[in-house]
Amino acid sequence: MYLVDTNIWLERLLDQEKSEIVGKFLDIVPSEKLFISDFAFHSIGVILCRIGKRDALKQFTDDIFKNGEVSLLNLVPDDILIIKWFANFRQGRPRRVAPTDHCSTVGAGLRACPETA
Repeated sequence: MYLVDTNIWLERLLDQEKSEIVGKFLDIVPSEKLFISDFAFHSIGVILCRIGKRDALKQFTDDIFKNGEVSLLNLVPDDILIIKWFANFRQGRPRRVAPTDHCSTVGAGLRACPETA
């Protein structure tokens, strides 16, 4: 299972530099194994609306929820572990963590997988 971060979805939606890599990832991983947080979904909506791409937002919503089986996650305070990992990464201190329910995290172009002892 993968928690896909805002920037990964936007990379594809806005056809940016690494759009093809994201496309390959989305082709390989079945949509029922993908998750998006409510915060990421809201952020994508705000960004697409601000740049005048409301049609892209509707298509995205249809693609991941109606035509696909991406799950929408509501983050709770215990999920701060994920946010802390990204903060550490952005400060140059990458850490491997085991997010809630042992999901792998895809964000900032990386996957953080649970460590095995």
